[in-house]
Amino acid sequence: MKFLKYILIICTFLFVFSCKKTNLTVTEPGPDYILNKLMNGIWEGVNISGDQLTLGDISYQFQDSLLGIAGIFANGNDYVIAAPLGNLITITTDSGSTDGLKEIIDIVGQQNAVGVINGIANSKDPSDIKPEDIIGNATVTEEEINKIGEILGGLHFGTVDSIPSK
Repeated sequence: MKFLKYILIICTFLFVFSCKKTNLTVTEPGPDYILNKLMNGIWEGVNISGDQLTLGDISYQFQDSLLGIAGIFANGNDYVIAAPLGNLITITTDSGSTDGLKEIIDIVGQQNAVGVINGIANSKDPSDIKPEDIIGNATVTEEEINKIGEILGGLHFGTVDSIPSK
């Protein structure tokens, strides 16, 4: 009988403590994650030193990380998004377009962020990207597709390059 009493007390404590609310915080990778990932790659015509990205003759200063899959670099008003996805995908753009890209990723979900970058990289004309090109298999409503279309209408992407690793 004592044994059953102890088991009941232990089960009660386990139940009470297992139902206790925790303060779990979900975090994103910091800027060091993408910078280290970029520095570990070797691409033709690309030099990465600290938080400086040099493409050809132009140097860009690290500004922000895009969910740990890409880095946003700036040189004055010129921006480049660099994503080491096997090949180094670089997308030249402006400040407003980097913000718009973040909005699109918020809509399609962080798990589909690589698909968004690949959709832009694989588009035939970076100045005329359709929502279907970047949505991929993300589950979005018709309203969200229209919102993505509006955002894409205001984005200005320049050149998109895929630089193979050496």
